[in-house]
Amino acid sequence: MLDADSAMDRARKAIAGLGEEDRARLGSPLAGIVAALQSEVLATIYQLHPDLEPQADEEEEPFISSELRWDQVRLPKSVSVAAIDAAIFSVMQPRWRKVAVVLVKAMQRCEQLGLG
Repeated sequence: MLDADSAMDRARKAIAGLGEEDRARLGSPLAGIVAALQSEVLATIYQLHPDLEPQADEEEEPFISSELRWDQVRLPKSVSVAAIDAAIFSVMQPRWRKVAVVLVKAMQRCEQLGLG
């Protein structure tokens, strides 16, 4: 039986080896395969380390913590949407990353560029 790291590594390599046509054709099924693989890996981790499994009372319903609406958001005149896009794209990589990681790195990149 494969260990979790080995299984995930083999899956990543298989997915990375797909051509663009294969990715387009397998879009939804591919997402299902990745989701199933992650759930199997998590099930094994939780079985081995039950203290890591989230408890029902720890899960919170998502909520909006601001009353600001998107139509009220304005960028400073010195910052363009294209500059923000460029900062975000400059920190992206051709592999899965957590959104929070991309946001933090993009924010750091904006600071380096003086976008504030």
